[in-house]
Amino acid sequence: MSTPLFSFFVNFQYISFSFFSIKFIENNIL
Repeated sequence: MSTPLFSFFVNFQYISFSFFSIKFIENNIL
């Protein structure tokens, strides 16, 4: 279950979600 590819996919999903959240928050503040 903890294969490198699976870990990469999870990290990519987390980074994408974080990036989207940051942009969303910035847009709301500005």
